[in-house]
Amino acid sequence: MILALAVLLGALAQSVSGFGFGLVSGPVLVATLGTAEGVRLTVLLSLLVNVAVLARPHRHASLRSAVLLRRPAAPG
Repeated sequence: MILALAVLLGALAQSVSGFGFGLVSGPVLVATLGTAEGVRLTVLLSLLVNVAVLARPHRHASLRSAVLLRRPAAPG
């Protein structure tokens, strides 16, 4: 139950601020599961949370604007 709460709070922090999943849930997962398993699970769940958070704004992205922004950035 504590693991689920830590993951939920971490996901909430990530979705609100853009970072914080590993900061919130990582220590709890590592303390509960051990270093190797806790870090692996934190990284895997962080990837899933980031994909879920990015899936929403992806629908509203303008491909034309993205292409126009890449042109000046290409030389640098």
